[in-house]
Amino acid sequence: MAINVSSVGTVVTVSSGGGGFGGGGGSEIKDFADDADPIQIQPLETNDFKFDVNGDIVPFSKCTAIIVTISVIPNSNSDHALRGLVYDSRYDAGSYEQKELSMTICDGTGQNKYFGKGRVKEGHVFPSSNSDGRWKGTTYTFFFREMNST
Repeated sequence: MAINVSSVGTVVTVSSGGGGFGGGGGSEIKDFADDADPIQIQPLETNDFKFDVNGDIVPFSKCTAIIVTISVIPNSNSDHALRGLVYDSRYDAGSYEQKELSMTICDGTGQNKYFGKGRVKEGHVFPSSNSDGRWKGTTYTFFFREMNST
C-alpha cells in the first residue's frame, strides 16, 4: 500500500478568537516559501529528568507549547496577512492584549490538524534579502496549547 507523502495542496488558515484578522473567518496561507521548510512543527518534549544526590534518575512531566513555524514567499498575500498580524501583536504603550489565535492545517489528502489557544511568537515586519539579491522567505512562529485532528 502506497502512502501519500506529498504536501502539495496544503492550506493553512489562521484566525483570531474575536474576528478582525482576515475578516473574522481567518486568513488562508497558501504562498509557501521554496528556500525554507514551508511548515515545521517542533517535536514535543513531554518529559524530562534530573539526577538526585544518589545519582538516580528522577523523571518528571513537562508542560510544553506546540510550536508551529510557517515560511511564506516574501511580499505575497500570505506574507502581508501574517506581517500585519505580527505587527498588531506587538506590545506597545496603549496597546491591548492580542486575542488568542487558532490555526488549521489542511493537507492535500483531506487531513486536518487544528491548533488552538495560541499566539504569535515571532515574525518579520519586512522581508530580508540574500547575498545573491533575492528576497528570503519570511518565517512566522506561533505557539499553541491545544491540538487535535478534525
